[in-house]
Parts: sequence; structure tokens; C-alpha cells
Amino acid sequence: MKLSESRKPYMHRLIAETLLGEYLPEKPSSPERSLYWLDRGIEMEAHAREAFTRQHNMGIDPIGFVLSEDGRLGCSPDGLITGTGEKECVEIKSPAPWTQIKYLLSGQDERELWQYRCQVYGQMIVGNFEACHFYSYHPRMPPKYVCTIPEMAFMTTLRQALADFIGDLDRETQKARELGDYVALSEVLGSAVGDE
Repeated sequence: MKLSESRKPYMHRLIAETLLGEYLPEKPSSPERSLYWLDRGIEMEAHAREAFTRQHNMGIDPIGFVLSEDGRLGCSPDGLITGTGEKECVEIKSPAPWTQIKYLLSGQDERELWQYRCQVYGQMIVGNFEACHFYSYHPRMPPKYVCTIPEMAFMTTLRQALADFIGDLDRETQKARELGDYVALSEVLGSAVGDE
């Protein structure tokens, strides 16, 4: 018998509800409900930063968009770590309670964190960071903390995948360019303003 794909997420929700002592709806019941947790994560980021700093005795400096040396790749880590003497970044998450349970029950290299493995390795490649700290915070639950340092075999594979993507992007952009003229939004807006 094959188990349902939704089995584990449902289990994580039930665990969160049991441990927090309340029913946890998706919130709110509207088409924008998936954005609720994204917006909440943004609102909670300052609290998560404070908790990370307090628990790990490391500071976080804000950082904007980071470009690779050739300017072709970019990333936006949630901050630069201070106090370690190394060039390190941090990726902070403030997820839904059931997602926090998923992170807490996962091992450092298990599938549950796979989606962020590529993100943190990509950030290390783009910014030449020596480590990336993954910190998942919920104010009513234990945090999940993983410090990722470069694993050369995976870094080599990801670098090649990024180079392949850039090559494909360049080729497909050129093909699209050869199909005709394109009008930039700034030109459209400029002509609309000029028509008034």
C-alpha cells in the first residue's frame, strides 16, 4: 500500500495543534491565504533576528541584493553575520506552525530542508560566503538552526547547473530577440504620460 503524499504535512499540523493546544486554520479563508504566512514571516523577521542574535551570540547586519563577481547571478540573504571573523550570511524563516514542526523533526540533510539547501548553497556561491546559517523561528516553538558550510561536490554540481541555466537563458533570449521588436515598459509609460 502506498501512503498518501499529504500524510506527513497533515501529521505535522496535528502535532503543532497538539503541542500548542489549539486548532490551527490556514488563515484567512480567502484566495490570498497562501500570502498570509509570507506576510507574517516578513512581520516576524525582526523578532527572529533578535532571537538568533541572543541564542547564537552573533550579530546580523542588513544586506541588500548581492551579485556574483560577473554580475550574472544574484541572491538576497537576510543578513551578514558579524562576530565570527568570517564572511557568512543568514537565511531566516518564520513559518507556519506545522512547517516549523516539519523543520524541527527533520535532520540537517533530510528532504524536508532540501528546498533550502539549494538556496543556501546558491547564496554561498553568489556571495562567496564561507557559511550560510539557516534559522527558522516561531515565537511559541523551539527554533531550527542549521549552519551550512561548503560541500565541494554539491557546490560543483550547483555551479554547473547555474552555468547551464545562464547559457540556456542567453540562447533563448537571443532567439526571442530575433522574433521581432519588444517595447520596454518605461517606453510605454513614457508615451502614455506624453499623450496627456
